[in-house]
This record gives sequence, structure tokens and C-alpha cells, in this order.
Amino acid sequence: MLPIIDTYTEIIFNTLKLGVITVCICGIIEISLAFYMTFHCVRLKKLIHLILLTPMMVPGIIIVIAFVQLYGETGIITSIICYLFKLEGAPYTFRGLGGIVFVHAFTQYIHFYL
Repeated sequence: MLPIIDTYTEIIFNTLKLGVITVCICGIIEISLAFYMTFHCVRLKKLIHLILLTPMMVPGIIIVIAFVQLYGETGIITSIICYLFKLEGAPYTFRGLGGIVFVHAFTQYIHFYL
């Protein structure tokens, strides 16, 4: 019985940790974007605003699939980086906590922006 309780405790702790990290990262990204859009951006302000709002129009699962196809080990962006720098393998891995935080940060920032 004890290992099951430890597993559930670890799951709850990891979920809370992910939530706190996601909120902090999204806050940093979006506060920076909001200051830029408010005080510095003059040209193409409406276009940039629309681009920043696109995550609200596209379902989350589609965005996640797009991120995997762009930034995964065989993704388009990763392949371009490998080609430009003549690397034999992917320079980063898109999995684990870092991958989840990356996807959360660039799909959930919109809630701070709104």
C-alpha cells in the first residue's frame, strides 16, 4: 500500500510544480509582450496583436501537435538548426518537464495577455 501513496503524492507534487512553473514562465513572457505592445510597438501593432491572439482561435491539441512537428527531434525547426550548424543529431530534446513547460508557455500565455 505504501508505494501507491508515494506515487500519488509524487503525481500531485509534480502537477503543482508544473502549474507554478507554467504560471511564472507565462507571466514573464506575457508581461514582456504587453510592455512591448503598449510602449514600444508602433508599426504593425494590429497585426502583431492578432498573431498574439491566435492561440485563442486554435484548439490546444492542434497547437501541441504543431509544436511537436516544429520542435520535435525530427521537426522542421530542429532539422533546419541541424542543417545550418552541421549537427548530426538534435541539439535539444523536446520531452519531459522542459518540453511540457515549453508548450504550456507558448500556448497559455494568451490568458495573461487577455
